[in-house]
Amino acid sequence: MERKEILLVEDEPGDTFLAQCLLRGSEFVVSTATTFRTAIDCYDKAHQDLVLLDLGLPDSHGLATYDGFRYAYPDASILVWSGLSDEHLARYLQDNGALGYIVKTYLTFDSGSTLTDLCRRALSEASQLPGI
Repeated sequence: MERKEILLVEDEPGDTFLAQCLLRGSEFVVSTATTFRTAIDCYDKAHQDLVLLDLGLPDSHGLATYDGFRYAYPDASILVWSGLSDEHLARYLQDNGALGYIVKTYLTFDSGSTLTDLCRRALSEASQLPGI
């Protein structure tokens, strides 16, 4: 199976650990960034296949995080990973190019295949979009 790169943008060590554990053993290679600025720098260097983006970061919050990343990299495949369960926000983000919205508080250490499948589905959808 072809290896795919994920940029996990997350400032909470526990959530980073959870995502890394859930994706371990899959085809995904995970690199991490803990701030918006670092995420932009990391993506600029490697253009990972998928960005798993938390909206609440030390240097950016909420829609500004998503909109800022989308503005910098309009063709990036972004899957939002958030602690907020907000259907209106999720719909807005998906209407504006996000490949999905994961409520990370619903994931547990038994959710490995779920997160892996969501990442696979997001990449599959991205490959069918024009310009990506």
